[in-house]
Amino acid sequence: MTTVSFVGVVSIIGGGYYVYSQRDALIDNVRQQVTEAAIDGVSEALPGLLGGGDVIPEVPSADAGVPTTLPVPGF
Repeated sequence: MTTVSFVGVVSIIGGGYYVYSQRDALIDNVRQQVTEAAIDGVSEALPGLLGGGDVIPEVPSADAGVPTTLPVPGF
C-alpha cells in the first residue's frame, strides 16, 4: 500500500514538473492550434473574404422590391 502511494505521489510530482518546465512550449502549441482553428472557421464561414473563391457577390439594385414611400395609416 505504501509503495502504491509513493508511486502515485512521484507521478504527480513528475507530471507537475514536466508541465512547469514545458509551459512555454505548451502555451505556444495551444496558441498555434487556436489560431489555425480560428482561421479555418473564418475561411469556411466567409470563403470569399480570404481569397477562397473567385465568386464576386452581386450587389442588389436600389429598387429591388424596396418601397420608396411609407404607408400612411388610415384615420
